[in-house]
Amino acid sequence: MSNIFVTIGKVIAPGKAELERIHYSPDRLSEEEKAEGFLIEGIPDPERIEGKTAMRYIHPDTLEIFYEYVDTPPTEEEILKRDIEQLKQQLSAEQASKADLQNQIITMQETINFLLGI
Repeated sequence: MSNIFVTIGKVIAPGKAELERIHYSPDRLSEEEKAEGFLIEGIPDPERIEGKTAMRYIHPDTLEIFYEYVDTPPTEEEILKRDIEQLKQQLSAEQASKADLQNQIITMQETINFLLGI
């Protein structure tokens, strides 16, 4: 595995900083650029977790790369699918309510007809 050049960005908390720059060909950097960062052996791959986004960080003292996982906002398509499903459920409930009301009307009409002797 070849070395990767990184620079540390904003420190967010003790032991946690943003990676400001990642360069996979550090041999192409000038000595001035190399003086601004560090060489590390590699960057681990994040886990793939459904509904989560991996946020990559570095420990500024140990140069260990790690990930934190945050909820991924739903896409427009996911929002539309959810809304359509909710509307289908509402429609189904309304149709059941309508059928129940129709049955009540028929029962009431039959009762009225009976009472009137029709």
